[in-house]
Amino acid sequence: MDYAEELRSKLLDAYADKVAYGFSIKPQPVAGVGLSEADLLENRAYWLHALGIPATVDTLRYPTQVHGSQWLTASETVHAEADAIWLDVPKLPAVVFSADCTPILLYAPDIHQGMALHCGWRSTAQSLAKKGAAHLVAQGAEVTELIAVIGPALSFDGFEVGEEVIDQLKTTLGEGDCLEVWASMDEQTQKWHASVPLVNALQLASIGVEQVEIMPFATDTHPDWFWSFRAGDWQRQGAFLLLR
Repeated sequence: MDYAEELRSKLLDAYADKVAYGFSIKPQPVAGVGLSEADLLENRAYWLHALGIPATVDTLRYPTQVHGSQWLTASETVHAEADAIWLDVPKLPAVVFSADCTPILLYAPDIHQGMALHCGWRSTAQSLAKKGAAHLVAQGAEVTELIAVIGPALSFDGFEVGEEVIDQLKTTLGEGDCLEVWASMDEQTQKWHASVPLVNALQLASIGVEQVEIMPFATDTHPDWFWSFRAGDWQRQGAFLLLR
């Protein structure tokens, strides 16, 4: 399979003249342990070029991810503790890092703003993507115009957790979002499995986001493409976004 074709978003590609984006894969990690700063910069520059993002690595905005629900503003901050980046102006590239957590790209074509979000289960339990989408709506975006692309993350089977995690995720959803849609218990192990990407999609849908696309690959089921913490990896791939 050709990742360049398989990891493209039909929703975002419809705005190819307005946005540049992409998801990196192996073998060039864009974050992680055991890499020098020079190697990370070289790999990030490689992916900006490979994904056709017209920017230099020194302009790249990225967060120190803390599994929360805060974002940095691209026009004001290059690097800070956060789990998302609000692209409030064009020409500034953003990246969030993941190796099982759920990367999400939001784009509001009517106001030409976007967000790149790192939604691990803790940030998902704090409704980060939903809050990010609501923030774009507060800037003047029509919620029905919003585009959400949910990138490769841990699979349903790979995400094995206790009931306390399921309870935290469940509180972010409405009563109409049945638990059976996104989670189930393994009767043998008495452990729960869930789809964090789907929880994010349901959260977005709850405020009226209709255009949601979930990438069809999981980090733990495609080890040739992706790093996975559950598989013992310590490197990370990136989800990139730039407004032209």
